[in-house]
Amino acid sequence: MALTTTVGAADPGPSLKTTHTSTDDATIRFDQPRHGQVDGIGPFPGSAIAWIGVGSNIHSPLGRCRRAIALLAQNHQIRLLALSSWYHTQPVGFKHQPWFINAVACLATSLLPLALLRLLQRVECRLGRNRRREFKNGPRPMDLDLLMYDQCQLHHPRLTLPHPRITRRRFVLVPLAELSPTLLHPGCGKTIDLLLKETDDKSRVEPMAPPGWR
Repeated sequence: MALTTTVGAADPGPSLKTTHTSTDDATIRFDQPRHGQVDGIGPFPGSAIAWIGVGSNIHSPLGRCRRAIALLAQNHQIRLLALSSWYHTQPVGFKHQPWFINAVACLATSLLPLALLRLLQRVECRLGRNRRREFKNGPRPMDLDLLMYDQCQLHHPRLTLPHPRITRRRFVLVPLAELSPTLLHPGCGKTIDLLLKETDDKSRVEPMAPPGWR
């Protein structure tokens, strides 16, 4: 099944317009972890928009990435809004490994940031990831990164939002720009399209397959 919906910064989707915006109390609370509003389930179904980076480079990586999207889509607290094309991407950091398969998914969720992070980690584990056997920037069967959560800026021992390396990773910026070039980065306020033009990362990101997970 393929998704071709484009999600813009000012248009999060028809069912979300009356429940949540990037300036309402929910996001403000996420910016202030002392209020305790970063874990659990939010007040409205699908009340936040999250952007998820998907990647793999070993053990049938495209099939695993598609399986990860399917597992996320099955969760009743998540509604998948859009999926980018699949990209074949040059490794960053540790060069002596297979190229990665990468994409970005946009979803609506009632899960608050830490609860969503735990769900992503459970899916990673189910698809064979064992962090204790990995090394930095090395091969992995599955990698699910919570890139952005509305316009939330969060500093927590287990999670930083937006993801601190978005601006330095073409394998994230290219699929993000495909879905929403005018989306604003919550930290610097620049559009994804502008960040892609400005990034120092010169690694290769090549289209591989159209959106879809079945």
